[in-house]
Amino acid sequence: MFQTFAVQSLLVNLFNKEIRGGNMENKICVVVDGYSTGSYYVNYFIKEDFDCFHIQSQSDLPLATTFCHESSGFKSNIVNESVEKTVEWIKEKGVPEFIVPGSESGVELADTLSQIFNTKSKNEKAKANARIDKFGMYKALKENGIRTIRQEYCKSYEQAVETINDLDLNYPAVVKPAQSCMGDGFRLCNSLIDVKKAFDDNLNSKNILNNYNEGLILQEFIKGTEYVVDTVSNNGNHVLTDLMKYTKKITEQGYSIYQAADFLARGANEIVTTVDYAFSVLDAVGIKYGAAHIEIMEDENGPVLIEIGARPAGCMLNPEFVTNAYGHNQIKMSVLSYISTEKFLKKASELNTTLNKYSSLVFLIPHESGYLSNVNLDVLEKLHSVVKVDLQVQIGEFVQEPKNLSESLAYIYLQDDDIKEIEKTKKFVLEYPEKIITISQDIPNNCCTPKNQPTTCCNK
Repeated sequence: MFQTFAVQSLLVNLFNKEIRGGNMENKICVVVDGYSTGSYYVNYFIKEDFDCFHIQSQSDLPLATTFCHESSGFKSNIVNESVEKTVEWIKEKGVPEFIVPGSESGVELADTLSQIFNTKSKNEKAKANARIDKFGMYKALKENGIRTIRQEYCKSYEQAVETINDLDLNYPAVVKPAQSCMGDGFRLCNSLIDVKKAFDDNLNSKNILNNYNEGLILQEFIKGTEYVVDTVSNNGNHVLTDLMKYTKKITEQGYSIYQAADFLARGANEIVTTVDYAFSVLDAVGIKYGAAHIEIMEDENGPVLIEIGARPAGCMLNPEFVTNAYGHNQIKMSVLSYISTEKFLKKASELNTTLNKYSSLVFLIPHESGYLSNVNLDVLEKLHSVVKVDLQVQIGEFVQEPKNLSESLAYIYLQDDDIKEIEKTKKFVLEYPEKIITISQDIPNNCCTPKNQPTTCCNK
């Protein structure tokens, strides 16, 4: 965690007295952890005549977070060592008009710095924890009378057993970290043995965001259709920018595997109540400005929150790809929400309710374990609907069925005027990955074996 708000208050006082020095000629903005889809922010801000600076929230962010980063447009970058040092670094650049989280790992620090600099686009201070902690989200919704998944935050397996009895939970039940993303640490449990294994594997260990799992969430399993609702807000006015329907599968080990995500029209009848519910979630967790990524399950009782991220959608979601689908994109709308209420509301009133092109993401999942020896991109290029492939692995790496989204071998972007072409390509990728990738059981010559890990390439 970062500085307490008591320390923040002191820093705010210092800021109010001293900040008015520095570079006052140019408009200043800051992006915290501008990775994945957030890497596209900088070029949009530059087009709006901002000097944009970048902060990496911590020195040891994992590769799953940092592998995609557009640094060329930033005036300069810094790795956050302490909030005090980072505040001084920003003050040297000028007065930031806003401080933006680019990805999940940057939400907390961006919130903290926005409070310190008292930016006009800051989100509600009292609800900061509800924007980064899944159990905090649950409590915020419950306090506002919004439907939630029954759950408890457990610091031991023994407490989990008590929770199962107290909440009268039926199996399957879910165990997952409170502060992580991309399905990391998710485990669907069919017995107490499964629950114990989930706690043994994840409790007091680092998750994908390098946070220690001091406890885990135990919750009921909701079976239904999962939607992604992406939004942008300006002073509490929420706008739906794009939405998707997930296709997932649960493995024998209880991992939730992403297979595909299909974009839906903003005016689709099936999501009206889901979007209304999403807007109530935004209010409950205090998101007044900027982008949000909300995952919601819809079952026979209606929508219920899985989790919300106070940042753009992930998967390096190229704004051009989304613009081809809708005529607009979340990053551009988010930039407008920060720079001008008038421009934001005008653009929001003009957004399409239909899809310009059918669009999907499909995730490349191997059917066997081994060493990646070849990727046949020619096969994908021959498929009419494939417009972009983001390969997540290198030749020679050890690969296996993923446990979460970050371990997918590739994100494959599909776009077409014909929905049948989309469905045909999805089917091919999911059913015949061996026609796209070649996996060998032989250890490549240029690889080594790190301690306590599968054999992987040294140059990963």
